[in-house]
Amino acid sequence: MEITLKQLSPDFQRLIAEMGQSNESIIITDEGTPLAILSPTPQKKRAAFGCMKETIQILDDIVAPAVPESAWEVLQ
Repeated sequence: MEITLKQLSPDFQRLIAEMGQSNESIIITDEGTPLAILSPTPQKKRAAFGCMKETIQILDDIVAPAVPESAWEVLQ
């Protein structure tokens, strides 16, 4: 069954909004007996690879040494 948010009572709309913010389920009971569980929809997971695509700007030559060649001789 699917209904729109407008079809719900104002109190129920508030509970649904709270559920969305807290990411917790709502258990509907009748005299202590659970009847239904309302859960927020799963959050869309971001891909681990490529999530930083186009967020970095290379300002200089990343292949060239960061220090002058004379400093390399000290390391030998």
